[in-house]
Amino acid sequence: MSAHLGDWVSALVDNQLAPADRERCLAHLAACPVCAREVEDARAARRALVLDIDEVRPAPDFMSRLLSMSEPPAPAAGEVVGFDEPGRGEGGGPRAASASPLVPHEQLPPRWRALCGDVDHRGGRRGRAVIAAILGTTMVTVSLFTLGDRPMVAPDRQQTEALSALAAAAQLRSSDGLVLASGDGATVSGPGTDGYDHEVLEWMSEQGWPRPDPLPDTVTVSAVRYSGTHDDVLEVDLDTPFGDVVLREQHGRLDPDKVSDLRTVDAGGAPVYVVSDAPVHLVWQSSDTVVDLVAPGSLDDVLQLVSTFPVDEYDPGFQARVGRGWTTLTGVLS
Repeated sequence: MSAHLGDWVSALVDNQLAPADRERCLAHLAACPVCAREVEDARAARRALVLDIDEVRPAPDFMSRLLSMSEPPAPAAGEVVGFDEPGRGEGGGPRAASASPLVPHEQLPPRWRALCGDVDHRGGRRGRAVIAAILGTTMVTVSLFTLGDRPMVAPDRQQTEALSALAAAAQLRSSDGLVLASGDGATVSGPGTDGYDHEVLEWMSEQGWPRPDPLPDTVTVSAVRYSGTHDDVLEVDLDTPFGDVVLREQHGRLDPDKVSDLRTVDAGGAPVYVVSDAPVHLVWQSSDTVVDLVAPGSLDDVLQLVSTFPVDEYDPGFQARVGRGWTTLTGVLS
């Protein structure tokens, strides 16, 4: 077993573990509040299913989109679809020697099916029946609940890393024509063009990234890019009166164990953690995203910029987690 239960949480709650494994899990829960909370959340998902399932309503066109996925492709002219009677061809005549009773190769299942396990596809009617069965069971809510989890994110607290981020921002600012390609293929103009700041902020909102609202008049966007091992970190460089500011955002929840010893400042009723004062390095939670900011200048100047960002705690509750799972699922299907 790893440091946390992980996939064993569902097996434990569903009583699918062997007695010895169950005892090991229970012993782990006694010493691990993180896993204990996940187990309690999973149990709450099952208890609240009957009461809360009506509050999680799919979009009106969701079922029609799923049904359209299950429709088999239209057969080509002269193509035999399905299993014909052995030895008989179309119209009851003898089948040609080269004819095959097998159905044509099927397309792979749509990606959404992998979220709930492999589903065998054998035609439109059966596909619709399977979809209806899945949507009518607890698997939907449990799957959304699982999808709604977010990984722990720990800030890099080394001063050299913060200084390197500022140096890289200064170097990039001297370049021209920086363009960000979003996940859906949309792009924003390069810095210095009309409406660049507005385009970047609108794009951030559409993609679910926290953004300053409003952007101060003295602040402009100088570069936008993805970074991280899996390109899962959004970096936004800002040009401010007190120098270059590097903003990094990653979907997840701020690891409390990694910031418990840091001092905090209040912003919007939620804590902003001060990693260092020179350079100013701050980190905070904004809904389901961890925001990391590095800047020169004084803490007071930087906090004025931070006040334009949403700062709130991560919500681990059942409804919030199912809602995040629904957002993730619809993002995969879109």
